[in-house]
Amino acid sequence: VISPIKDGVLFTYLPTKVDDFHFKFLVNADFLTTASRESIHFKNVWNRNKKKKIGEILIDWIASLADYGNSLSILPFIPYEGDNKLATDFYHSLNESIESKAFIKNLDGQLVTQSQILIDDSGLSNIIGRELFCLIVDSSKSMPYYDNDAESLLDCDICADITKVSIGTVLSNIEDNTEFKKWFKECEEEERLSFFDWLLKHDNNRNHEAIGAVIDKLPIYQFGNDFLTINEVEA
Repeated sequence: VISPIKDGVLFTYLPTKVDDFHFKFLVNADFLTTASRESIHFKNVWNRNKKKKIGEILIDWIASLADYGNSLSILPFIPYEGDNKLATDFYHSLNESIESKAFIKNLDGQLVTQSQILIDDSGLSNIIGRELFCLIVDSSKSMPYYDNDAESLLDCDICADITKVSIGTVLSNIEDNTEFKKWFKECEEEERLSFFDWLLKHDNNRNHEAIGAVIDKLPIYQFGNDFLTINEVEA
């Protein structure tokens, strides 16, 4: 499992004192340093090109580490908004790589681009399973293979094209959904109770009406081998 570090300094064979970029990994490259070797020239063209290259190959490196788990934790999570030339070059190159390259391992074990990934911000996938969750929400996309990668992406604002699925979206998708009803009928009682606990946890003014709509169309009453909705019982 990959373990990120905090505020890794830049190396030019020996460590400098440059930790402005808050890297979660160590970088060693032939930067042009100041006379003291404690810093580098921030406006130098050579150094700027080096930074661009780091932004480009960082995604390739993360892709190569995909089988180890937690590789996405070394991504910067927050977009850069300052005016440091080196940082601007790095993030511009990084963003281009993130947008175009396949670097996230999905449930099928394949590397895919960020636009092919969805993240569950509701917690329902922990109850019904990630495969069924994807089928219900968006069958054209998948979730990350590793849970810790999903956690990293949930906090990652720099991966802007990832679909983060909210509780509201989930409630809308499971309402009267055939696949979800099938799961509800066939699941273990403990899983069914976990689902009801999940509904209670999210029952607030914003979600109350949507939760009611889900329950109304859910076959919550069992008579022998038959499962019926509230309306079916009342009829």
